[in-house]
Formats: sequence, C-alpha cells, structure tokens
Amino acid sequence: MSDVDKAPLAPSDPAPLAPASGGVFRWVALGLAALVAGYLCWALEDLRQEAKTSGKAVNAHLPQILAKVDATSATVKEVSDDLKKLRDLAGASGPRDKSLAVFADRLLDMLEQAQVVVGVEKLIGKEISKPLAAADWVRDARKEALFLTFRAKSKAELFTRLCKNKFGSPWLVQGSEEGAKPEPLAAWFAARDPEAKELHAAEQAGE
Repeated sequence: MSDVDKAPLAPSDPAPLAPASGGVFRWVALGLAALVAGYLCWALEDLRQEAKTSGKAVNAHLPQILAKVDATSATVKEVSDDLKKLRDLAGASGPRDKSLAVFADRLLDMLEQAQVVVGVEKLIGKEISKPLAAADWVRDARKEALFLTFRAKSKAELFTRLCKNKFGSPWLVQGSEEGAKPEPLAAWFAARDPEAKELHAAEQAGE
C-alpha cells in the first residue's frame, strides 16, 4: 500500500450556519421604528407650520372683525335706545299727546317686520330709487317719529309727515314677491291699520 493510500482523510469543512432569525427581526423592527419616528416628526412640523399660518391670518383679520362687532353692537344699542325713548313717551308726563307716540310706535313696529323695501320714486320711471330694507328704514324713521311726537299737533299731521320725506315726496313701499309694484307708504299703512285707514281717507278727501 502506498503512502498516499495510508494518509488519513481530511475532514470536510462544516457548512456555514444560517444567521439567527432573532437578529433579522430586530433589524426590521428598528427600521420600522425609524420610519414611524420620521413620519411623526414630519407631521408635527406640518401641524406647527399650519398653526403658525392660521395664527397670522387671525391676527391680521382680528382688528376688522372686532371693528365690525363694535359697529354692530353700537347700531343695536342705538336702535334700542331710540325705541325705548319712543315708547317711554307713551307713559311720560307732560302736555304733549301721549297717543302720538303709541300710534307712531305701532306703525313702525308693523313696517319693521314686513318683507318690503322703502324709498322714493325715481325721477324717470315708476321704480323706487335707492330702496332700503324696511328694518333699516325704520331705524332712521324712529328718530323722526320721536321728533314729530313733540312737534305734530295731531295724529293726522304726524301720519302725513311720517309718510313723506323732508322734501315732501311720498315714501313708497314695495313687496319682495314677484310682480309687486310700489305703493305709497300711507296707503300701505292704511291697508293694515284701522286708525291709519281713517287718517289716509280723510287726507285724500281733503286734497
């Protein structure tokens, strides 16, 4: 037997071991955690920028908003004060006719609730010039009515002057329904209030 045949056989190299599954899972978990953390950081930054932008917008418009609120509050207070003064006349003591205030107050309350516009006739045509919503018109008319309760000598005079502007042109009323035509404010009151109806009829008879 030769020396080659007598040489011991060399042991074969062992097969490489597969990496442990626990290590793979740990790296995957760390990767997912990093992705989640990155997304949260991006989301928080986006929210911070949005809040900053919204804050600037609110600060920019806040003075205008407050100004509108103040103007609205002042208007409401002014109307309330005028209404209170007019209604107080009905119970006030003095030589003036208290029924004038009650009469004017009743007519204006009725008109204020109506879905109509008020104005005067245009110089050309039969349409209303610069129509105002009834509630807006009544707000100014209450001041005139307050003055008339002191100056007018009768309901007839108060009614006539309340239904005309300072230039003597009759106020017109027009409903919001389709096809509605302007009509004199005096006639509108007369169609809805018995006392105004009598005064309007007497005024027309005297013309």
